[in-house]
Amino acid sequence: MAYGELYNVKFYDPDENKFQLQIYEEGYVGDISSNLTLGANPVVISYQQDNDYFKPIIGSSCKLQFYVEEGTGGEEWELEDTNWNLAEFLWNAEGTIDFLEPQNDRQFKVVISYQSDTDVYTTYWTGFIIQDSFTAPLQPFPFIVEAYASDLIGTIDGYDYGLSTESPTCFDAIRECLKDINLQNGQASIGKSLDFGYKVLCRIKPTGESNGNPFLQTYVMSKDAMQDENGNDIDNKTILESLLQMFNCRIFQHEGRWTIISNDAMSLSSFDDEGGSYNKEFLAYTKAGVGESNIIISDPVKNINSTQNNDTLQPLNADFIKITKRPAIRNRTNVRIKDLYKNEFNNGGFEIVTSPSGSTPSWGFIPQNWTIASSEASTSYCVDSDSADTSQPTPIVYGITPYGGTYSFLMIGTSTSTPASPTLTNATGDTISATGTPIKFSFAVYADDPNVSGLLAYEIRWRLKVGTSHYWDVNNDRWTTASTINTSTGALQDQWLLYEFNLNTPQSTGTITIDFYTSKETAFGNSDFRTYFDDVKLTINSDMEYFTSTTSIDKSEYKSNSGVIPSLNNRFGMIEDDAYTNCLVNSSNLAISSYTDFDLSSTWKLENLMELKRLNDLTVNNNRYEGTFRKLKLSTGFLDPIDMLTFPKLNFTNLSSVTDQMAIDNLEYNVSKNRIKLSTHTSRQGNLTVASDINQNRSFYEYKPKD
Repeated sequence: MAYGELYNVKFYDPDENKFQLQIYEEGYVGDISSNLTLGANPVVISYQQDNDYFKPIIGSSCKLQFYVEEGTGGEEWELEDTNWNLAEFLWNAEGTIDFLEPQNDRQFKVVISYQSDTDVYTTYWTGFIIQDSFTAPLQPFPFIVEAYASDLIGTIDGYDYGLSTESPTCFDAIRECLKDINLQNGQASIGKSLDFGYKVLCRIKPTGESNGNPFLQTYVMSKDAMQDENGNDIDNKTILESLLQMFNCRIFQHEGRWTIISNDAMSLSSFDDEGGSYNKEFLAYTKAGVGESNIIISDPVKNINSTQNNDTLQPLNADFIKITKRPAIRNRTNVRIKDLYKNEFNNGGFEIVTSPSGSTPSWGFIPQNWTIASSEASTSYCVDSDSADTSQPTPIVYGITPYGGTYSFLMIGTSTSTPASPTLTNATGDTISATGTPIKFSFAVYADDPNVSGLLAYEIRWRLKVGTSHYWDVNNDRWTTASTINTSTGALQDQWLLYEFNLNTPQSTGTITIDFYTSKETAFGNSDFRTYFDDVKLTINSDMEYFTSTTSIDKSEYKSNSGVIPSLNNRFGMIEDDAYTNCLVNSSNLAISSYTDFDLSSTWKLENLMELKRLNDLTVNNNRYEGTFRKLKLSTGFLDPIDMLTFPKLNFTNLSSVTDQMAIDNLEYNVSKNRIKLSTHTSRQGNLTVASDINQNRSFYEYKPKD
């Protein structure tokens, strides 16, 4: 259901700048009320990055303050002459202020706007009220209560990645990570969302690509990289952080869009297109990822001085300080590769399916890259959790919750003897050479006898071969030239079990093939015994756990510095080996070999380029500035509030040598007081310009290197 406007309250700051507070309720259809008495600090908006500007996610929140008056809670409280906890009425201080007790964290949406022209309001901040608890003083009216709202980006670690696209663009993966707060609620039903679009400004590209959005030009090799070594989905926050760190970017909300901007772009003086080259303007997208007109911000730089000039930031409270830190000369990125070798079997999770045909029943699906024996097609097929034969008076349910993804493979029947030929075959495995490392093979099985309950006694039959003449013998833990059909036993019913096997390197080469045969169930032997298969994987084991890139400054005037940027740990990387699921690839699924900066002519390895950009900000100084400020109006008489895309620049006439342009890392805006607390860092990109300025190293390590 749509959000309906519940409250609309206008208020002013001391400089007579006008603001608007709107509170919407999901599903509300009624009159809009202005009957809220605001407190002394009714709206305080904060963007927090914990003073580490390489942390990519900048969440935001809003504290709301209201008075509860006598009419709000009712008159019974003051008229009651008995002890309050013996009173027969329910005193409810929040009473008519329903949003103080939301039923869920998407029920009430808050929008803060500022007057940008006559009768025109521009959105400054949007979020949801997330009142886990609040304090209501037990005292005579009036008294203050506070509510808190958040854009919820900090909560995405509570949701697991769920995109089924095998090799998604980084941009699609980002949108998936934000889906549960941007498009739908946690139950995946559309609505209760922020509905933000996107804008992206990242000034690099894979070599050979045109200037544009590198998140669209770069793909993750496989969705398996979104899982841990046990096949469990990774939380969205971990994935989003890695996707952003890859390109030295940060994300925050700005004017109704999720804004992704590289930290090095904070050194620009405008976000303006130069000749239509897509070089310095934001590329804009809808929430669905569809391109829109690009966004230009021609003048983000605002001077900090003590004048009364229009559009100036004035320092207040005598708390403006400069923090001097030593520059840095080295940075390292660690990309974990352990257990991230690509699955040798295409569609090992049965996620790529086609509609039923032939003797496959209407409730079944046909898996691509797998061959089903023609005689078994009516009893062997893929199912999802909803698969059922509804033609019966009582529908027969075949679907179960899969081990992972949406589909699993169902094999119906039991055979006392091993069939002569397999029911299911996959021969898409890559060629293995005898010089490889050990192999890990695994598959998940779910057994079910719909006629009985309790323990069963079943054997899963399978065969693994390399080429045409080498087979794995699980009983003797060896490769053999004898055609060997293995059995794996089980007794548990209605539970997924993961069978894992560590195999020696085969002393042969050839294509890998896996065969599954009809299972055997001896306890009951029912013909409708069901065996479900999922997540069939064969991967290469390796002792190497990390792929690491290190960049240090070689330029002579910086060599004596000893500062080090703490290493960054990333999920994905330009590993240049597409055997790894977390390798970055192009649209042809080939490993990307290098990246190019919009301003630098050289080609770079991605991690080294990002490290160079981080060091570029810190080679001359690592100055940070903090203080409280007041924002003056534009010459039009309206306010343009400072935000996360504003660049404060020191411009004191009596401090002409101090002209640093800064990037905002933390912002706290007390709207009604026109007071903005800022924490910033100095951003520069002009010191390291050629490859000879730095030293680059890339290698694989068994243990994580220290800083």
